[in-house]
Amino acid sequence: MQGRSRKWAFGVVPLGVFFLVFFLFPEVYFLRAGLYKTDTFGQISSSMTTETVANAFDGFYPHALYRTIELCLLTSVFTLLLGYPMAYAIVRSRRWGGAVFIAVVAAMFSSAVARVLGWQVLLAINGPINAVLHKVGIGPLHLSNNFTAVVIGSVHAILPIAVLGLMPVCEMVHRAQTEAATSLGASPWRAFWRIFFPQTWTGVVSVGLLVFAVTAGAFTTPALLGGGRVAVLSVLIYTLASQSLDYSTAAVLSFVLLVIVGLAVAAGLAVGRRGTRTTITAST
Repeated sequence: MQGRSRKWAFGVVPLGVFFLVFFLFPEVYFLRAGLYKTDTFGQISSSMTTETVANAFDGFYPHALYRTIELCLLTSVFTLLLGYPMAYAIVRSRRWGGAVFIAVVAAMFSSAVARVLGWQVLLAINGPINAVLHKVGIGPLHLSNNFTAVVIGSVHAILPIAVLGLMPVCEMVHRAQTEAATSLGASPWRAFWRIFFPQTWTGVVSVGLLVFAVTAGAFTTPALLGGGRVAVLSVLIYTLASQSLDYSTAAVLSFVLLVIVGLAVAAGLAVGRRGTRTTITAST
């Protein structure tokens, strides 16, 4: 056992050092700028102050925080509503499972920029979606360069990841359980809600929280589909650091975003562990 532990140490220690030097140290070094104030032309003052932190929670910045949380919540809900049935079909459907899985994998490996540009064409005021809505007497609707477009693009971008995460959750429930319920007279819908869903809901919540965390840090989709009109933290941090050269405020908002992502990931892992214990207890 000691020999195995040493072998693991030889592999883990270099990775830990690499992470500390190239990821953690630069991030901490940047975040410490939030304890100072950025002067003219991006120069950070030498004296520590809490003024930057106070300003970050006043005025326009809290609106960006609320907008980010709203985007994460909506993306998580719609992603689960679409991804859960797709994962269920991949695992349980002998006829359509393979085709759905291929479509999910193909979407995951598509270019993010090409995906966003495709949505810009579809959601344009004179695009195909508005053309169909106009024929049925609706619209035209303003679907592009706004919050609605960002939600649609975020769901499309993260849906493949959610489906792949939900597949092991669906595979935990043995097919014989639902088949036994239907053989005893339960409808497939009743067997799903009484047998399948209670054993998978913790995994669904866990994946939803991870989707929340991924959405919070996403930049490409909000920046391109929002048209500069959707102020979420990731876009605001980029604007402050690259255009306004306000590194101190960008550091404070980065820390806020880091806390949001960290809490979501921690909650997702906690719910996942609880679901694992429940499954082990039920099986024994």
